[in-house]
Amino acid sequence: MSLGETSRMDVLPFHSKEEVCTKHQERPIELFCQDHEEPCCTMCVSTKHRKCETVEPIEKTATKLKQYFEGKEFDLLLERVEILEDKLMRTKTEQEMCVRQMENTSDRISEETERSFKEVIHHLQSLKNQFLTNMSKGVKKRKESYEKNINSLLDGIHCAQFIKNKLEKSTGSKSAVELTVVYFSGKKCFDRLKKYDFQQLQTIMEEKKPDIFKDIMDLTGVTDVKFLEKTNSVNTDMKKLQLCLISELSMKQKFIRDGTILSSGEFILSTRDTNRYGKDNDECFILNNCGEITKRIKSISKPFGITENENDITINIQPSVKHIISTSSHIVYSNRKTNEVVAINSHGTCTTVWRYSSPGLLSPCGLSVDGDDNIYVAGKESDNVHVLTKDGRCVHVFENITRPDFMKVDKERKLCFVGSMRKYVRVYEML
Repeated sequence: MSLGETSRMDVLPFHSKEEVCTKHQERPIELFCQDHEEPCCTMCVSTKHRKCETVEPIEKTATKLKQYFEGKEFDLLLERVEILEDKLMRTKTEQEMCVRQMENTSDRISEETERSFKEVIHHLQSLKNQFLTNMSKGVKKRKESYEKNINSLLDGIHCAQFIKNKLEKSTGSKSAVELTVVYFSGKKCFDRLKKYDFQQLQTIMEEKKPDIFKDIMDLTGVTDVKFLEKTNSVNTDMKKLQLCLISELSMKQKFIRDGTILSSGEFILSTRDTNRYGKDNDECFILNNCGEITKRIKSISKPFGITENENDITINIQPSVKHIISTSSHIVYSNRKTNEVVAINSHGTCTTVWRYSSPGLLSPCGLSVDGDDNIYVAGKESDNVHVLTKDGRCVHVFENITRPDFMKVDKERKLCFVGSMRKYVRVYEML
């Protein structure tokens, strides 16, 4: 291509991959559709996004992002990505460890099987040799008996043949003496021979094959190796849950006490005025999922525990009733004096079903339960939150939460509100 030819070509601006439309790669991204939260080009707007109500220049969207929360949205997204990356990395490491464990188990089973087979074969070989030796000894002993009996029969045969020959020779003799002597001597020998107890031995060899031979021949395999597989979602695995801070609210001149997540997704918080004599200043607050106060409920003296039943919100003002929740099958309460969490039967018998305590859980206070009946216990003096299953088994501990009052978790386990130091309410995304 000559220099003249290049001078006649259209000069197109260079765009990085992030600046080019994914649908129309020859066109730059110039607009942003708020309805779909999607960057787009002018051709996209005339096709896919032609009915969308909020389409604006990309520069305007970027300006909003920079101004929104003073740029914290980028930091929040970065933190969420880093948490997910960490979970995936830890899961990958665990999976690689599982592969090594499986290979080690396979090697161990192979070695044990080889050793067991050698031991079995050696034992069977010993039994076979012992069997053949015993049979050989038995045959030898019976052969000796047969040979002894055969020799006895040979003696009888020789004696009978001798008498027979004498009698045959004397039959033609003309001597009366010889005839008489041979006859009567032969008769006496015959009588003695006849009285002798000759034996006929009979030995039958029988073999009874052990049942184990048939059992072995009927085997189609030595044993089965079972692989018990279980798949857990990385996103919902309790052991890998991490918290990503969305916002923080400081309740000035208020003691935060308790709260609950409403069916609307909002959070209602009970507080007391730091001036204990200012009863008229005790309030409850309703917060949105960004931790912003949207409503106040005044003129409630000493509010504490809060629960929602259908369309009603019940606020407890009795000082004797504090931290108690219910799962689908149990009533659960915390005891700060004994550092225990106790579950009792909810069917009227009040029988203790289980107790949970741990050296790492001190002064358990606020309780919460998610949609899977997992129980969240705030350790006031241990600076953590213990997560228990409905049968009282600890599956996770959120550490480094300074003096937590409660951790209230939504049913889907996506969002939680954490009260700490009687002053702060933090909203976390659960990842």
